[in-house]
Amino acid sequence: MSRFHGTTLRLVRDMGPLSRTELMGEMGVSSPSLTKIANRLVEAGLLHEGGKRDEVNFGRPRQYLDLAETGWRVACVSLMPGRLEVGIADKDARVLLARRFDLDCSAIQALAMVPDALRALQAELDLGDDRIAGLCLTLPGHVDLEGRRLLAVSRPGWGEGPLIEVLEAALPWPVTLENKVTAMAFAEAVRARRADHHTMLYLYLDQGLGAAFIREGRGAAFSGRDALELGHIRVETPGRPCECGLSGCFETVLTADMIRSSDHEILGGAWPLVAQQFANIVNLLSPERVVLGGGLAQLSPEVRGSLGDAILAQVMPHARARTEFRPSLLGPDATLQGAAAVALDRFTIREEPYEPQIRASGFAFPVFRTGDFGVVSADPL
Repeated sequence: MSRFHGTTLRLVRDMGPLSRTELMGEMGVSSPSLTKIANRLVEAGLLHEGGKRDEVNFGRPRQYLDLAETGWRVACVSLMPGRLEVGIADKDARVLLARRFDLDCSAIQALAMVPDALRALQAELDLGDDRIAGLCLTLPGHVDLEGRRLLAVSRPGWGEGPLIEVLEAALPWPVTLENKVTAMAFAEAVRARRADHHTMLYLYLDQGLGAAFIREGRGAAFSGRDALELGHIRVETPGRPCECGLSGCFETVLTADMIRSSDHEILGGAWPLVAQQFANIVNLLSPERVVLGGGLAQLSPEVRGSLGDAILAQVMPHARARTEFRPSLLGPDATLQGAAAVALDRFTIREEPYEPQIRASGFAFPVFRTGDFGVVSADPL
């Protein structure tokens, strides 16, 4: 299948049900060409015609193309020190069922738990192996562009080993890796209908402080690029010790415990420094939207508003009016939704075949690659 098939799937995924006329305008193709493309995707079971939108129509009801409900299932796994999450998600990266485990073991030992957990979820959902397109594992660290190797970890001594090989040896599906925060940022961008904004900065606070910058860019395949170590920028000297081995890192100043604390003096005392560092990254990247995830999303509207005001006061004047702050849309399943969004993108909406994984698994699902989201930076939280 051509690149137009992947582009069609991407547009329907990102913009919701679309008419054939709307798709022709977005893609710049003729009516006969669009008919061939759409019919091929409908025949493959990837699109269905008959999707609805909330609108008032006069006369004959309009027909819209939407992603088909069947066949769009992916396995999603999130692994970090002390925690393992395993789930199965649908075509919208919404988690259908999940299991969570507290850990006291290495990453390799934790991954040995994944096959049994997924088999239990499959049984509960009555899903055969042929209904799952692939699996994405997200974790802290730098991941290579192909999503096959963990290049470096931010917590020394954790995460090394043949992660992909362990999962692919035990499961019948292709597997890909992605940085946890990068994956959540991608899911956030897709969920928010990226046509509204072309650049987005995602800030995430949990065990540490992470960030990812999303931009829309044709021709740049979606994957982690150079890591942005936002949580490990040194902001205090000498500062408190950090798990990375340094001291005074940003994530020792801004912590999830501090956000949850009822001691407003502690929070207020750190706020000027926090606002200054966030303003620095906004000045550097000039995002149109800043999304607060994890613990930052739990801030009250009043506190979140005051933080946004404090950040904007230190942002370049020309950028203030165009920068929007809001909490994440993903909710409690954010980490698994991130993994699911990446799995859907890599295993169901590719423009060129993902041959190594197809051959290894025997999986016959039509595979495309969109290549339209560029993630240019991510903190390996």
